[in-house]
Amino acid sequence: MKLLFLFIFSVVSLNVFGQNNPFNNLDILEIESYQGVSIKYDPETTEIINKALKDLDTNDPFYYNSIGDFSTYDIKAIKTKIDKKTNDEYIVIFSAGPSGDPSFEFYNSKEKGKPNFVINGLNLYIPGNGFIYISGHTNNMFDTRKKFQIVNNVFSEVEQPFYYVGISTKTLKPLTLYSDKQLKSIVAQLPKDYDIEVLIFEKENSIFLIRTEFGLVGWVKVGIGSQQPDIIDKIFFNGD
Repeated sequence: MKLLFLFIFSVVSLNVFGQNNPFNNLDILEIESYQGVSIKYDPETTEIINKALKDLDTNDPFYYNSIGDFSTYDIKAIKTKIDKKTNDEYIVIFSAGPSGDPSFEFYNSKEKGKPNFVINGLNLYIPGNGFIYISGHTNNMFDTRKKFQIVNNVFSEVEQPFYYVGISTKTLKPLTLYSDKQLKSIVAQLPKDYDIEVLIFEKENSIFLIRTEFGLVGWVKVGIGSQQPDIIDKIFFNGD
């Protein structure tokens, strides 16, 4: 329990410095024609392309000119090394998706066919140390920051005990907070339109840790799916 409170303290402390620009040692590419979408990269190991697939040279293997297909406007963004210690280079394609589900697709430059890996998000970070970071609210309930690693051309997420949320918001309906993850022991019952801060999300139980305006903390479960009613402002369902 003591470790949990120490963690909560560290999460709240992020509000002080969490607004700083992450990876400010990297260069940034604003993706062509898509406002708010970007890639931060190591300029020593990265080639900038930033062209829609329809505007590529017709000999380019990613050239695509099918009128009416959303992938025509996908962006061939960069060619880069995810791990500068290796010789493997990857083509990164940004896709807005068929229904507003933005993602970055990674293709090994020596292979053809389907992408090796796809990550949903708006802001991609490739520092060149074998890891990839992603942020930006898309197809999820909140801006979920994730870290991925690549080993022998295989991508996997680096698991976190919680996802940081850090949203100051309010309740949309009466809400009950609990001290336990089984949601049995009540900490507080909050009315509609009550100011709260959403601190963290635990994926295993699909629960959020909430801080009240007074400073109490407790867990709450928010149903996942479009049929579930909204109970917390700024927490979305199915990425909508």
